[in-house]
Amino acid sequence: MPLGTIKSDELAGCPKCTDFAARFADVSAGNTGSADGYTTLVVRTDAGMALVTGATRAGRLELSDGIDLAAIERAARRKGGRL
Repeated sequence: MPLGTIKSDELAGCPKCTDFAARFADVSAGNTGSADGYTTLVVRTDAGMALVTGATRAGRLELSDGIDLAAIERAARRKGGRL
Protein backbone atom coordinates (compact mmCIF):
# COMPACT_ATOMS: atom_id res chain seq x y z
CA MET A 1 0.00 0.00 0.00
CA PRO A 2 1.53 3.36 -0.95
CA LEU A 3 2.16 5.58 2.08
CA GLY A 4 0.26 8.43 0.43
CA THR A 5 -2.98 6.46 0.68
CA ILE A 6 -2.79 6.34 4.47
CA LYS A 7 -1.56 9.90 5.06
CA SER A 8 -4.62 10.67 7.20
CA ASP A 9 -3.63 7.85 9.60
CA GLU A 10 -0.05 9.06 10.03
CA LEU A 11 0.99 10.21 13.50
CA ALA A 12 1.56 13.96 13.73
CA GLY A 13 5.24 13.53 14.60
CA CYS A 14 6.09 11.11 11.75
CA PRO A 15 7.13 13.71 9.16
CA LYS A 16 9.34 15.46 11.72
CA CYS A 17 10.93 12.42 13.36
CA THR A 18 14.53 11.63 12.39
CA ASP A 19 14.69 8.32 14.27
CA PHE A 20 13.63 6.04 11.41
CA ALA A 21 14.70 2.81 13.10
CA ALA A 22 13.77 3.68 16.72
CA ARG A 23 17.42 3.22 17.63
CA PHE A 24 16.84 3.20 21.39
CA ALA A 25 14.21 0.44 21.24
CA ASP A 26 14.95 -3.18 22.14
CA VAL A 27 13.21 -4.17 18.89
CA SER A 28 11.97 -1.98 16.07
CA ALA A 29 9.63 -3.11 13.31
CA GLY A 30 8.69 -1.89 9.87
CA ASN A 31 8.03 -3.04 6.34
CA THR A 32 11.08 -1.50 4.67
CA GLY A 33 13.35 -4.23 3.35
CA SER A 34 10.80 -7.02 3.72
CA ALA A 35 8.84 -8.93 1.14
CA ASP A 36 5.15 -8.07 0.84
CA GLY A 37 3.24 -9.39 3.83
CA TYR A 38 6.31 -9.52 6.10
CA THR A 39 7.82 -7.19 8.69
CA THR A 40 11.48 -6.34 9.22
CA LEU A 41 12.64 -6.57 12.83
CA VAL A 42 15.82 -4.90 14.08
CA VAL A 43 16.84 -6.48 17.39
CA ARG A 44 19.33 -4.46 19.46
CA THR A 45 19.38 -5.84 22.98
CA ASP A 46 19.31 -9.11 24.91
CA ALA A 47 15.79 -8.24 26.07
CA GLY A 48 14.73 -7.76 22.46
CA MET A 49 16.29 -11.07 21.45
CA ALA A 50 14.51 -12.80 24.35
CA LEU A 51 11.20 -11.38 23.11
CA VAL A 52 11.81 -12.51 19.53
CA THR A 53 13.09 -15.94 20.62
CA GLY A 54 10.08 -16.46 22.91
CA ALA A 55 7.62 -15.42 20.21
CA THR A 56 9.31 -17.71 17.70
CA ARG A 57 9.29 -20.69 20.06
CA ALA A 58 5.62 -20.06 20.83
CA GLY A 59 4.81 -20.16 17.13
CA ARG A 60 3.78 -16.49 17.08
CA LEU A 61 6.64 -15.32 14.88
CA GLU A 62 8.26 -16.75 11.77
CA LEU A 63 11.86 -15.73 11.04
CA SER A 64 13.55 -15.36 7.67
CA ASP A 65 16.87 -14.00 6.43
CA GLY A 66 15.22 -12.59 3.31
CA ILE A 67 15.64 -8.86 3.96
CA ASP A 68 17.00 -6.05 1.83
CA LEU A 69 19.46 -4.40 4.22
CA ALA A 70 20.48 -1.83 1.61
CA ALA A 71 16.85 -0.62 1.37
CA ILE A 72 16.69 -0.25 5.15
CA GLU A 73 19.96 1.69 5.24
CA ARG A 74 18.78 4.02 2.43
CA ALA A 75 15.52 4.73 4.24
CA ALA A 76 17.37 5.43 7.50
CA ARG A 77 19.69 7.88 5.72
CA ARG A 78 16.74 9.65 4.07
CA LYS A 79 15.04 10.01 7.44
CA GLY A 80 18.24 11.27 9.05
CA GLY A 81 18.60 8.41 11.51
CA ARG A 82 20.87 5.44 11.87
CA LEU A 83 20.20 1.79 12.41
